Amino acid sequence: MRLIVLLLFLLSGYASCAQKIEVEKRLPLSQLEDTLRQWINQYYPQTGILRLYLEQSETGVFHEVKFRAAKHRYSIKFALPIGGLVDVEKTIKPREIPSAVYHQLQQSLDQTLKQWRLVKIQEQYPHPTGKLQRYELELKGIYEGAAGLFEVHFTPSGALESIRQVLQRPNDLLFF
Repeated sequence: MRLIVLLLFLLSGYASCAQKIEVEKRLPLSQLEDTLRQWINQYYPQTGILRLYLEQSETGVFHEVKFRAAKHRYSIKFALPIGGLVDVEKTIKPREIPSAVYHQLQQSLDQTLKQWRLVKIQEQYPHPTGKLQRYELELKGIYEGAAGLFEVHFTPSGALESIRQVLQRPNDLLFF
């Protein structure tokens, strides 16, 4: 009975905000289509080791290629089965965001979340040569009574777009 009450209590926090469910599975690089490999080499000729993942989320199934280039980590997502580009994400440091925009991001987070700690910042682009589409922040915090990992989107000018809780797969340590 206690277990049921505990589960209901824990799950009640998850229902209060939007959720992101995403599963990634590493694939052998041999499964990367040659046209996609050529496309990556065209825009990122100095890449490090490429890693290929199959990503399944609520929005669809994708191939995601991750690599390092020019002191940044990149993640390029292609739709399956066609192979069309979905987006390009570049991991950056907070100091790489204009200070006025970063100040606005911090203010929005302070007003929206009870507490928070930054895990990662990414810039999202629709294309490698395209304009900045949004900032994606991954952070740990408390939002609407739920504690956990959150994905927060901001416009290039620093306006809050969305907050979604990232549901992580269960850890064996949770089952005792």
